[in-house]
Amino acid sequence: MSEPLFKKQKRAAVNDALCKEICQYSKNYYGTKHDDIVAYFNHKYPELHISRPTVPKIIKEHAKWLNIEIDEISERSIQHKSVKFPLLDQALSY
Repeated sequence: MSEPLFKKQKRAAVNDALCKEICQYSKNYYGTKHDDIVAYFNHKYPELHISRPTVPKIIKEHAKWLNIEIDEISERSIQHKSVKFPLLDQALSY
């Protein structure tokens, strides 16, 4: 069989710590092109493949990412999903 024309791309799991790091880098090196930011982080973290459209989406919400506190749990979290039943969650948290 022949090779497929297009390789299926994997999604990069960008966690909170990486989003904060991208925003800090963008702030420290103001005016850096998004392509350069992508190249820097793909070189720094070769196991991830951050695509070009991901960086502007992260930088657009820079206030959120720069104010987030990084701890062991948020370093691993990828999705931010609101609780479906907040009253139940509050009762279980006691």
